[in-house]
Amino acid sequence: DQTAQALQKKADAMLAKLKGGATLEQVAADNGVTVQKAIDLQRGKAGTNVPATVVDVAFKTAKDAAASAEGSSDSQRYVFRVAQTTDPAFDSNAVTVQQLKTLLQNSYSDDLVGEYLARLENDFKVSINQSALNQVVGGTTEQ
Repeated sequence: DQTAQALQKKADAMLAKLKGGATLEQVAADNGVTVQKAIDLQRGKAGTNVPATVVDVAFKTAKDAAASAEGSSDSQRYVFRVAQTTDPAFDSNAVTVQQLKTLLQNSYSDDLVGEYLARLENDFKVSINQSALNQVVGGTTEQ
């Protein structure tokens, strides 16, 4: 815990210098660390020499802004500046887009049918025996 706190304090001091106008190279040299470039990072994935925890923070950081993040352990702290961002081209035929489209269509359909049935149950004063329904569809008998 003390190591993590000391690293956080050091990272905060480095960030203050960066926000004050110092370059990343100057701050690194003053603190005896090296600057490494990380390129082609993807949201939710670790990069080469960049843990996923750092990537997550980087994607929440504005372009040209500096931030810090814990590495793979309490004894690691990364200080970085987001130098470039790239918006990927939208591919409406990508598998993930098609999966999302199907999921949304099914959800909309389920919501509409659910609302319709709820209205019918209310209008006709019908109730569902949830225990019996669960037995029929293979669910639990508890309510």
